[in-house]
Amino acid sequence: METIETSQRRTPNEWDDSAKEEYSEEEEEEENETTRVIKMLAKVGGKPKVEIPTYEGSHNAEELMDWIRSLNKYFNYEEEVDDKKKVKFSVTKLKSQAAI
Repeated sequence: METIETSQRRTPNEWDDSAKEEYSEEEEEEENETTRVIKMLAKVGGKPKVEIPTYEGSHNAEELMDWIRSLNKYFNYEEEVDDKKKVKFSVTKLKSQAAI
């Protein structure tokens, strides 16, 4: 009679504590990786960051008008920003003489 050796596979219930711990660590690593991927995809799907230049109070009217146009473009892009918040935000972009 021939003897056939078979390798025994353990079910999760038969694992010793170190195997269970290793399995848990692998699951946790997969969850962390999944979370990182989801966060990256959320950033990609979000709006791009729009930079607004500062205004320093130049006496050049064209420079002031360019700054106002860039603010208008930004607020149109952001859509639902109420007027009070527009003013508060705009003030943060004033520097030097314009801030005074």
